[in-house]
Amino acid sequence: KPYEFNPRNITEKGLKDLKQSIENFGLAEPIVINTTNIIIGGHARYFVLKERGDKECDCYMPSRKLNDKEVKELNIRLNKNIAGIFDFDILANNFELPDLLECGFTENELGLLNKQSDGINTEIKEEDIKAYNKAHVLISYDPDKLSLVKNSIDVLFNIEGIEIEQSSN
Repeated sequence: KPYEFNPRNITEKGLKDLKQSIENFGLAEPIVINTTNIIIGGHARYFVLKERGDKECDCYMPSRKLNDKEVKELNIRLNKNIAGIFDFDILANNFELPDLLECGFTENELGLLNKQSDGINTEIKEEDIKAYNKAHVLISYDPDKLSLVKNSIDVLFNIEGIEIEQSSN
């Protein structure tokens, strides 16, 4: 059963990429549940599996019972604490561009905004690859509060270099 306080929403692109990943590799990362079978981490994987009609999947459970505060913290940590950044030199030298794009990278993330008439420019120069170094902030609000936050979002949207993704559940 999904955790009612899960603050993470998946984008359409993220959902598409996740569906493709599960189709290609199966469930490679188990869903995390508590002792009462409430999902702590892996909500998007759960919804993809449910949509596919899967009735069972591998789940992990913490090695001890967690209190409500710990469940909330773990839920955030499983979604937020993605430690590290990609080494773009390794990506450029060991992976093909179409494969990286298929795995969910965007042209912008790979610094590949130049296109040739026949498609994407696949010649990668070391100076063309730039780390995607941005801070991320998740803002969640009740849809009926949109009028209270819309102006602030519009102000942020108009600042050069700020990217905004919006989704709802």
